[in-house]
Amino acid sequence: MLKLNNELFSLIKKYGDRKSFIHDEIVHLNNGEKFLYAFEKGVAFLKHTDITGKVLLSKICKKGSVYMETIDDIQINYHLFFKENTTLYQVSINKLKKYIDNDNLNTLILKYIYNEVRKRELTIRDYTFYGKKGMILSNLVRLANSFGKTLKNGTILIDVKLTHEDLSQLCGMSRERVTKTISKLKNDNILDYDKKSKKFIILDLESIKNQINCEECPLNFCNIC
Repeated sequence: MLKLNNELFSLIKKYGDRKSFIHDEIVHLNNGEKFLYAFEKGVAFLKHTDITGKVLLSKICKKGSVYMETIDDIQINYHLFFKENTTLYQVSINKLKKYIDNDNLNTLILKYIYNEVRKRELTIRDYTFYGKKGMILSNLVRLANSFGKTLKNGTILIDVKLTHEDLSQLCGMSRERVTKTISKLKNDNILDYDKKSKKFIILDLESIKNQINCEECPLNFCNIC
């Protein structure tokens, strides 16, 4: 869990309602009220549909993740797609205000918002400077930071099930484009994909970082969660 969200996570867990969801369940978030979510276990994909009808993957929530609904979530069709059996805590900001000093709560929320905005700024920068391929590469780095497990042979397993379609939704581009780039990375011995487990394996992380001039940003900015 990111240290930045520890206190906010604890407050959501203390005052929120505990909810459980099963694998492949979908929950829409258009509640008309701002809610905070703290993920105790499991994995959920936060998705939404843009004005063209394209489905985009905005965030992957795992144990320790915090998510706050915004005005955008009310105006756009956001939903959580649960990739695993998941337990989370849900609480409205209005309810938290009854128990927490407003200044302290506002400070925690502003820190959370700043962190999310900073992550989006870096994503936009990567796309602007390095194009579609750069967007795929930078998201692979973020996935490695969020779900990476170093194996005995030095490769990095991205330990979350991701299809090519999921990655294309995360990058905001066509599946064909993503698949083409993945094939090139596989041919260059930079990336591999286990079709059985549906998990990516990074064979050469340094090569990926070099191609996008990775600046080794703090992990609270360079992640998917």
